[in-house]
Amino acid sequence: KQITAEPSASSSSCMDWTSSNTSETVGNNPASSTPITGSAPASLGLAGDVCTGNSDPEVSRSRVAEFLHRHTAYELIPESAKVVVLDTALPVQQAFHALFEQGLPSAPLWDESAMDFVGIISSSDFINILHRLRQAPLSNEELENLTISKWRHELSSSEGEGFRRLVSVRPEDSLHAVARTLLHCGFNSVPILTFSSMMEDKALVDQSSFKGREIAQLLHLATLDGIFASITRHYRHTPSALPLLTQSIGHLGVGTYREDFDLSGKQPQIVNKTPLHTLLPTTPLTVAMSQLLQAGVSALPVVDEQGLLVDVYARSDVMALARGEAYSRLPLDEISVSQALGYCAGGNNARLPTPPVGSASSSPSSSGSHLAAQGTPRKEDSSRLTAGPDKVGKIGRCHTCTRTTTLRVVVEALATPGVQRLICVEPNSRRLEGLISLRDVALFLFA
Repeated sequence: KQITAEPSASSSSCMDWTSSNTSETVGNNPASSTPITGSAPASLGLAGDVCTGNSDPEVSRSRVAEFLHRHTAYELIPESAKVVVLDTALPVQQAFHALFEQGLPSAPLWDESAMDFVGIISSSDFINILHRLRQAPLSNEELENLTISKWRHELSSSEGEGFRRLVSVRPEDSLHAVARTLLHCGFNSVPILTFSSMMEDKALVDQSSFKGREIAQLLHLATLDGIFASITRHYRHTPSALPLLTQSIGHLGVGTYREDFDLSGKQPQIVNKTPLHTLLPTTPLTVAMSQLLQAGVSALPVVDEQGLLVDVYARSDVMALARGEAYSRLPLDEISVSQALGYCAGGNNARLPTPPVGSASSSPSSSGSHLAAQGTPRKEDSSRLTAGPDKVGKIGRCHTCTRTTTLRVVVEALATPGVQRLICVEPNSRRLEGLISLRDVALFLFA
């Protein structure tokens, strides 16, 4: 089901939101890809501005907190937007194909029998299903009959847990509450729901079992990058109000870094203590998918044997295997990360190699030879844009920064739709040093 919401400018300011008792709520939002320029965006007034005022980090944090408390989730809802909802009766094959075609990492789930939103299906579910198919293969008929609802039941039974309920927010909730919900649950996005009485819907009034009950309506998906965008718009003309943002991420210790990496010699407080996990181009795809789940991260940098950045493999990249049901006809154990990335970038005409089992070319070590054939390093070198203190860079499809890049530039970059993370590299080289995610910056700023 595809729902398009287009509130008019005149009605948006006086819309009456129906409130009800807060329900216990579980559950990731791409938008148009706005290019990131080589120089720092002017949205926070970086260019030519000298930040003045109290340099105490808590002063900036308190001002951000005050902003988050004073503004609501309604401000995250655009005037015109598209939201995609999947019915739980849909077969998982069609569900993941729909996510791939729409370019979405996740989508809310609607249960027609319960007349309610019941959860979110994401690329993580796709990875779990692929693992299940490897361990206990299903026939084509069984796979076609495996609905989202049935998969949720089986997953709940195997984990010995009850059904997870949907985590959501309401339009009148403060941005502080939205940010806390996103960080606490660990999801990339949560639905913004409003509720209306069943008696108000004439089309459904005959269903006596639902009379008088409040039915959820999906307005939009709240994300951390949407919150960052609100902050940058608010402080566009008063950059000196947040002096903390003028300091470098290396000094502040924002992000996840190599264990042997000394940020600045000033012993900054590292926000993320998690070790930095990486992949090699020759890493088997199945190993990469397992590491994504086990490490609890959305993406893993891909480096060569010298530690130079080659690419990044994200959970959303796994969705490319839904194209043409590639996951059901390809030997995933024999595919390397480099081959999978080539398939992601190759479009509909791309084909993953299918070497015979036991041949020399089917081993993970030899699969890396396809990397040069696919031209991944050459593409990255040719499209490289060097990062610096006042700008983000680009290596292939990876947005990059350095430890001297200011937190202001990082926040503005992550507020750009489609930018989920920045890869920290050595200045004037591709050597990997760390990774800065939306969650890393949010934990630091909203602490």
